[in-house]
Amino acid sequence: MPAIVFYGMASVINSFAWFLFIRSITKPKRLNDASSAEEYEILTKGDHFALLIYTSTTVLAIWLPYVGLLINVALWILWTYISLIEKE
Repeated sequence: MPAIVFYGMASVINSFAWFLFIRSITKPKRLNDASSAEEYEILTKGDHFALLIYTSTTVLAIWLPYVGLLINVALWILWTYISLIEKE
């Protein structure tokens, strides 16, 4: 069961790395293009949601490891599905 918690922590670290990457896009200053502002808002909302959910599933995996793993894997499938739909 510790492996499931470790997997959850790896997802949290991955999500946090994406958070830092998206935040670095705006530093030192973001371009004033309207479409980039909308895309940035979508990215930040999704990233904050992912960080919150992955942290929650990692904490849940301490007590209910298989439920936490199931939610975590389902989220990876959801992110994959959403990324494929957006490209079409």
